Amino acid sequence: MGSEKKNNTIVELLNQVRRANSDEKFLELLNLGGNACALEIAKSQNATPSILDYLLRFRPVAIRHAVAKNNNTSISTLEALTSDSEMLVRDSAKVNLLLRASVR
Repeated sequence: MGSEKKNNTIVELLNQVRRANSDEKFLELLNLGGNACALEIAKSQNATPSILDYLLRFRPVAIRHAVAKNNNTSISTLEALTSDSEMLVRDSAKVNLLLRASVR
């Protein structure tokens, strides 16, 4: 029964992330849900450039990859990600930068 309650808690946290629209709320949820919430925030179109930059502190490649793909990630953060240790992150950041340059 304990693991079912934990799973429900995680699902609820992720639902809260999907509804969140402020850095304060995102930070609150990060403190509660760690990497799971970080990944969901990194994918969110409500994530601000500052919170996406903050997420670079998290080690999992999936989080940095999602930040590199997010359209709200700042140019400076994308440029930093082009030097990431993981090729997937580097390549996604470069593609995002190229797509933005073609839109300008």
